[in-house]
Amino acid sequence: PGQAPDRRIVPDYDINDYKAKTELTADKLFTTLTAALRSYQQLRNLTDTRRGLERIIGAAADLFGRTSAPLLSRSTLEQLGDILGATSADAILVLRKGEDTTVLAGTGCYSGSEGLTLSSVSELVRARLLNLLDGKTHELDSMPLGIRIETVAGVDAALSLDIGRELTEVERKLVELFASRLPVAFDNVLLHEALQDANARLEERVIERTAELTAANERLGAQRAMLRRANAFKDEVLGKVAHDLKNPLGVILGRAEILSDLLDETPVPVD
Repeated sequence: PGQAPDRRIVPDYDINDYKAKTELTADKLFTTLTAALRSYQQLRNLTDTRRGLERIIGAAADLFGRTSAPLLSRSTLEQLGDILGATSADAILVLRKGEDTTVLAGTGCYSGSEGLTLSSVSELVRARLLNLLDGKTHELDSMPLGIRIETVAGVDAALSLDIGRELTEVERKLVELFASRLPVAFDNVLLHEALQDANARLEERVIERTAELTAANERLGAQRAMLRRANAFKDEVLGKVAHDLKNPLGVILGRAEILSDLLDETPVPVD
């Protein structure tokens, strides 16, 4: 006693409390340990939350850098598994367009199912995914957890992920935060794909139109050449006809002038 006064010990050392031995009754010892364990749990939750937020921030940069729905779906499953500390979990993500529902990405037991229809998965998982697509909320209270992704473009997606245990409260909040970013990422990718398709169709139309104009120019060039030949042939024919008719016409015109002069005489001479 007196060798470690609390005014010097508490500021100099990384401790949360200071109790003299004579102060610790059974009740106070229980209270002190309970408070210490609760503080430790809160610190762990804060640490887990900070790490989860760091992962979500990193995942957002990766998600918004994707330019196709399959790549985005694959990255979504990988990032979600990383946030929950289960990188090799069984996960599947499907996309519904109109009446068609297609598997975009799968990990674990669903690896290799990309591009297949929803009928390729088990009936239980298929029913869970259809419920998610038809519902409005996530299913995070049981395993496998389910996330629904409703895009502004009117395309719905859903994913199912099984990590083999229930989510903690911190993990549930992190998953909800991560899921809230997914619709924007999918809208971004779908709009990018639509723009690419529009550009591809525009390029095809430009190529087709260019080919049509080239063919039209070639036809006009051929017609122009034909007109030149026809015009040259016409000049040639007219020249020959004029030459052949010049002498007979000269005789006819001369006789016509003589007849005209005779008709002008009074009286008209009779031969």
